[in-house]
Amino acid sequence: MKSFFILSLACIAAVAMASNYHRGAGVLGGWTPANVDDVKKVYFSVSETETSYTPATMLRLCATEFRSAEMQVVNGINYKLHVQACTVSSAKEATPTCSCSSGTRKSYVIDLFKDPKEVTKVSNIELDTPADGTPTSTPETKYGGSSAPRPVTEDDKAIFTRATSDEANYASSQLARVCASEFISVSTQVVAGMNYKFTV
Repeated sequence: MKSFFILSLACIAAVAMASNYHRGAGVLGGWTPANVDDVKKVYFSVSETETSYTPATMLRLCATEFRSAEMQVVNGINYKLHVQACTVSSAKEATPTCSCSSGTRKSYVIDLFKDPKEVTKVSNIELDTPADGTPTSTPETKYGGSSAPRPVTEDDKAIFTRATSDEANYASSQLARVCASEFISVSTQVVAGMNYKFTV
């Protein structure tokens, strides 16, 4: 008899409080276009360092094409970098010279946050949404609502593996540790970040 487990993973994104910082960098609180090469340099200054990813469960990318960038002045600066990329297993592979196998690239948006002390973190990575509004990832029903179960992608599996392989990511020592040999489905929930619920 096959046993099914449902595991929930929470990815909590940091929320920055707005204040007056870098007056010349953009409109306070509003998103403005940014120089792609400048934001690319910001990304590669931290992309190869595991501790730069918060939360630690997010994807690591090999970004091979940089399409556009935006910035938002808050208590520091938020950046959005729109890229073509493939997933990699660790930060040390997220280098300026990395390459992707044919057919593995997808559109992603990389969120970065540089605080007033010039410390930069990768705060979120997700599939990008084209200008016409058609999502490249499965849409959520609404903020706080869970999506219907869907097939598990390789990106989902990477998030699952990264989260379950570190004891520090378990909310309780009483939670079962599961070796998933087959992925049945996954549903997601938009919160202050993203919750994932896997059936395996």
